[in-house]
Amino acid sequence: MPDVPYGEERFLSAYVQRSRECGEQILVAGWRLPAGTIEAFVFLLDWRGDGLKDFYRTRSLSDAEWRVLVDHNSSKGAPLVEISLGQAIALVQAALAVGRRFGRPLQREFRLENRVVERRMPAAWGAADTAPHAALIGADLAPAAVVEAYVAALHHRDYTLAAGLLAESHPLRAARPLEEVVATLWTAYRYAPRREELVRVEPTAGALRSTRAAAAVALTAFGTQVATEPGGRRVRSAVVERFDLVRVATDWRIAQIGMLA
Repeated sequence: MPDVPYGEERFLSAYVQRSRECGEQILVAGWRLPAGTIEAFVFLLDWRGDGLKDFYRTRSLSDAEWRVLVDHNSSKGAPLVEISLGQAIALVQAALAVGRRFGRPLQREFRLENRVVERRMPAAWGAADTAPHAALIGADLAPAAVVEAYVAALHHRDYTLAAGLLAESHPLRAARPLEEVVATLWTAYRYAPRREELVRVEPTAGALRSTRAAAAVALTAFGTQVATEPGGRRVRSAVVERFDLVRVATDWRIAQIGMLA
């Protein structure tokens, strides 16, 4: 497919799944071509290893076909939320960074279309327009699901997700930029024992149970961590934590985490 000359097309819109806690997100971005049709990029972002897991560039689409494409991807497990072009670029660049960190090769179709992607989504444009992390996490997650997602984030060393699950009232947040919180978590857990992903979450004895009307709830999480000794022996130990959660608008977020004996 020949490239459209620069300046004769315009960005139309972009959407990403609210499924950051699942480890993968579909991102769709479309451009209006000079002929009036629409061409789109579809990305599958993998935050737990691959970075950019899949990519394709569509043929020219009619407006109706574009809506079908967006609606089809919105039905794949999580709804789509609209984001800006800069936010879409920032997400793609962050996914590419994950792939580099894990040593993953670039996806073949992305390599073939790299010149067009870079023209429409130049990396520098995303530097000052990051997507709001709260809008990328699944809506209406139950408190237990938030705790499970946080522990899974520690297991996968996905500190961006972990930071996004913290309420503004959490001591680590304290009105700091989220990027600073991510860096703090990375430093804190870089050499810590690896958390196992599976965790059992129960209401904390004597604490308020979560209801639709509740503004706060306390949960106890029973998990495991694995430390590697100098000789290479792996040692598993129990981790029991209390999570205090607060309702932020319609979403639950973690306000405090404390270790329990």
